[in-house]
Amino acid sequence: MDEVIQGTKDWIDHILVDTEFRNKGIEYSNVKELLNRLKVYFLKSNMLIASEMGKSLPQKAGFKVVLDCACIQREVPWNYL
Repeated sequence: MDEVIQGTKDWIDHILVDTEFRNKGIEYSNVKELLNRLKVYFLKSNMLIASEMGKSLPQKAGFKVVLDCACIQREVPWNYL
């Protein structure tokens, strides 16, 4: 787990595409452009956070699932303080 979090790497966090524009190559183009721009930094790896629905494209681009994350929500207000 520490190796996933630490080290010389970049993090790409959720590329969201409106339903009207999905399946038109927008996510692929964005990921490709970001990775090309990051090459100059000689990073050891690229990390990408994707939803269950959005993880197929990064996997096709060579990303592998290394963490199974949960999205957790809490209703407000924070009355317990």
